[in-house]
Amino acid sequence: DLITEKIVDAIHSLEPLEMPQYIETPYGSRVGMLCMGDAHFGTEFTIYGLNGEVLNEYNEDVFRQRMFKLLHETVRIVEENGLSDLYVSDLGDFADGILRVSQLVKLQYGVVESTVRYADFISTWLNELTKVVRVHFGMVDGNHTELRMLGQPKSTFKNENMGIVVRAFIKER
Repeated sequence: DLITEKIVDAIHSLEPLEMPQYIETPYGSRVGMLCMGDAHFGTEFTIYGLNGEVLNEYNEDVFRQRMFKLLHETVRIVEENGLSDLYVSDLGDFADGILRVSQLVKLQYGVVESTVRYADFISTWLNELTKVVRVHFGMVDGNHTELRMLGQPKSTFKNENMGIVVRAFIKER
């Protein structure tokens, strides 16, 4: 019940999403496929070298930069190839921190808030993409988003996955 309350509260705090007008593409019936996965949204870390230099870092800002770069590159490819439809597949593990307690310390937000923030971002991202091409979205559940309640091993509650929340959120948005 607490998880449901947290999700509902987080969703109620979001701004409404502006729906674009349906567009007839000026192209034929060419289709494309975009696969993405392992976003691990909400994870925050920095890896330093021997001299204190940053070798790698990841956080919500890095995620957003990468996704906007992917959006612009995808739009370029859609236009360059005259695509009318694009199948977008999220191949799982959009979040992090659900598998092990040790992962929770690397999160910018809690698991529920990370899920809602990811769902809001990806809804907006997909909405932007629909301004240039018809989008067909599909998503598979990842192991990092499977709820492992009561210390149970993987697949004990395989139908309890935060991906269900993201898909429902995207459908409503």
